[in-house]
Amino acid sequence: MKFFYVLAAAALAQLGRIDEAKDGLARAQQDKALWGAGLNQAFTRVRQFKHAEDGEHYVEALRKAGLVEDDG
Repeated sequence: MKFFYVLAAAALAQLGRIDEAKDGLARAQQDKALWGAGLNQAFTRVRQFKHAEDGEHYVEALRKAGLVEDDG
């Protein structure tokens, strides 16, 4: 599942393993059709956290890994 790579990238980024995190995102991006869905799912999950600060922590990790939200 490509979304696994997004989750792994977030975890690796929070551990300071930025190069590995970026590699995980690159793997997720290999399938362009799934990438858009995975990206949307990644940011949709932020709203599912019980505590807002947990969602913010997750988004921070995705940003560290090189993922940015689509403003459009």
